[in-house]
Amino acid sequence: MGTPHCRIAHLSDIHAGCWAHRGIDEALISSVNGLDADLVVVTGDLVQRAHRLQYRRAAALLKALKSPQLVVPGNHDLYSWIYRPVLRVSVPLGRYKHYVTRDLSPSWEGRGVSVLGLNTATPWTIERGRCTPAHAVRLGAYFKGQPPGHVKVLAVHHPLTADGFPYKREIAQNASRLLSAAARAGVEIILCGHWHWSLVHEVACSNQRIVVALAGTAASRRYRAPQMGRNAFNVVELHVGAITVHEWRYNPAVHAFAIAQTHAFTRKAPQSAA
Repeated sequence: MGTPHCRIAHLSDIHAGCWAHRGIDEALISSVNGLDADLVVVTGDLVQRAHRLQYRRAAALLKALKSPQLVVPGNHDLYSWIYRPVLRVSVPLGRYKHYVTRDLSPSWEGRGVSVLGLNTATPWTIERGRCTPAHAVRLGAYFKGQPPGHVKVLAVHHPLTADGFPYKREIAQNASRLLSAAARAGVEIILCGHWHWSLVHEVACSNQRIVVALAGTAASRRYRAPQMGRNAFNVVELHVGAITVHEWRYNPAVHAFAIAQTHAFTRKAPQSAA
C-alpha cells in the first residue's frame, strides 16, 4: 500500500481526572508523538466533571502533543446539570473555551486532506448530542470551498449512526440529517467517540460509502461491555486509493499502546453535490 500521504491520530473520551491506570496519560502522549502524525483529532470528553484541575490536566496533555490539533467538545466538557446548573445554561462550555479553545467549529487543511469539527454537545440533554441546521450549513459551505480531490473528514463527538453497532445506542438528535449532508458534501470519513467503543466500519448514505471510525476511551476507566478494560485510540492513514484505520490498544503489562487491529477500505472518488 505504500507510505500514506496523511496520518491522523484520533483520540476520544480521555476523561482527565478518571485515569484507568497510573501513567496512562504519559503512555498516550509517548505513543501519539511517536507516530509523527500530520494531525491529532480529539473528539470530545477531555474531562470527567469540567473541574478546573481536570481541565488543567487535559490542557497539559494537549500541550505535550507535538502535532497540530483539532479538538471538539463532548457532553462531559460542559458544566454539570447537578453541580453547576446555572453555568451549564449560561456558559455551558466556559471552561472548555478557557483551557482548550474558543473555536467550536475548527478546521484544518493539509496533505491533501480537509478536516472539519462540529460541536454536537448541548446543555439541554444529559448526554445525548444534537445536530442543528447550522451544522449542515457550516459543513456544506466549508467542504464546498476545499480544493478538488481533497479527502474530506468530519469530526464530531456523538455518533451520527448506529449502523454496525451490536447494541442499542442513542445517536445524536437529527443525526440522520447531518449524515446526509455529509454524504452530499463528499465526506469520506467521520471520526467520533462517546460510546467508549472501538468500532470501524462503512455505512451507506445517499449512494455513497462513508468510513465511520469510533474511538474507544483513550485513557479513562469508564469502560463499556464487552470492551471492558480496553483503552484505545485510532490512527487513520490516507493513501491515494485506500483508507486504513489502526486501533492502538493499551497493554497495562508493558505500560504502552500498540496496534491491535487494522481495517482497510478502498477509496472511491466521492460524488459531491455540494
